[in-house]
Formats: sequence, C-alpha cells, structure tokens
Amino acid sequence: LPVLGNINELNSASQFANSMATMLSAGLPLTRAISITAKVIDNYFVSQEIGKLSGRLEEGYGLGTSLRDSACMPDILTDMVAVGEETGELQSTMETVASYYDNELEQAINAATRARPQRCGKADLFRKRRKRRGAGGILYLRLRIQQ
Repeated sequence: LPVLGNINELNSASQFANSMATMLSAGLPLTRAISITAKVIDNYFVSQEIGKLSGRLEEGYGLGTSLRDSACMPDILTDMVAVGEETGELQSTMETVASYYDNELEQAINAATRARPQRCGKADLFRKRRKRRGAGGILYLRLRIQQ
C-alpha cells in the first residue's frame, strides 16, 4: 500500500514542522526543541531518528545537515530547514514548511479516500486533529473487508 507510506511520511513531516515551529516560537533552544519534538511524533522510527539529532547538534552539526544525514524526513523539508538556518529565520521557515505539509497531507488523505482498493474493500481514512498547535495529527486507518 504505497499510498499509506506516502501519507505516513507526510504526517511525520507535518508533525515535525508544526512542533518545531511551536517550540522555536516559544523561545526554546534548538536542542531542547528537538528533544520535545521527538516525543510527539507518532512514527516510532522517525521519533527515534529525530531524538538522535540532539547529539549531532551538540557536536556542532547544523540541523539541516543532521536531518539530511538521518534520511528520516523528505528532501524538501531538509532543504528548507538548511535555508532557514543559514538565513537565521528558522522559526518562520518551520511555520511555512508546516503549512505546506499540512496541505500536502490533507490532499493525500483526500486522494486516498477517493481511491477504492479492490482487494481490501473500502478504505476509510480520516485525520483527527489535535487541539493544540504543533502536535500534527493522528492518522487512523480503518479497513472494512467487503464480503
């Protein structure tokens, strides 16, 4: 189910960007913002990879370089983070990236709900938004097998 992989990647990117934008706007240091962000990402693998970034930042690597090396986020996000870091506008860049990935995720979910898998029956995908900003969203998948 490649569609679900894409939705999962977009969901993780959205959660990362929203959480980082919120943490940076609150004035948290980058390493602390990364540690907190790693805890709110739903995908276990991505969460673990993001958690490792704190050590890389403390070693002197930039966030963009560290994200690129971890290969857990889409290239567009890592490139935008690197640009935001270089220009000193990481917070506003994260807000822009968050908005982009929120829209991409919404479009991917809408496209997936229009497509009806023939083998599995109906796939109902929907997104439950958390009330607080920066937490991204939780993706639920419910398959009903048609008999």
